[in-house]
Amino acid sequence: MIVAHVDDQPDMQDLQSPSFGRTFIVADAQRPDGVEIDSYTANRIGSTVIRAQQWTAEKLTAPKAGYHLKNTIQ
Repeated sequence: MIVAHVDDQPDMQDLQSPSFGRTFIVADAQRPDGVEIDSYTANRIGSTVIRAQQWTAEKLTAPKAGYHLKNTIQ
């Protein structure tokens, strides 16, 4: 079990606010929002398939803001 402090307003994007970890969206010129949309027609099932993929990077930003409790469930 992990007991950790996390930012209570993660949408504010204040990187100065302490938080055990954060999820960052990976964006580039091809995926400016970090999302890639792909679609194709699946004739066999008579449908159009739309897939969305998002690239993220999870980082521990304040490892001392959390604690790992071992052997809590037996």
